[in-house]
Amino acid sequence: MTIDKYTDFFIEETSYRTTLNEKFKNRKNWKKIDPKIIHSVIPGTIVDIFVNNGQLLKSGDPILILEAMKMRNVVCMPMDGTLKSVQVEKGQVIPKGFVLADIE
Repeated sequence: MTIDKYTDFFIEETSYRTTLNEKFKNRKNWKKIDPKIIHSVIPGTIVDIFVNNGQLLKSGDPILILEAMKMRNVVCMPMDGTLKSVQVEKGQVIPKGFVLADIE
């Protein structure tokens, strides 16, 4: 009895037959990003926080400053809305992908 080790998949109506390696089989599946959760795009240190929980903000309003590699990056509000909660504290060192704030 032979187990079919080939996998069929389709890209733009074209069928492909291939084998999948272990790295691909064990990969982390893609997940759609929630636009109401603000993540850090680089690791760094929180230098200053300009907002409070529950504050109503407009798109582009500064939320906090993240210092990385001796550069200060201002993280701004991506959309109009109420800031549900700030998940970081001044002086906190955070990794890439860390949740900075939630928007309602």
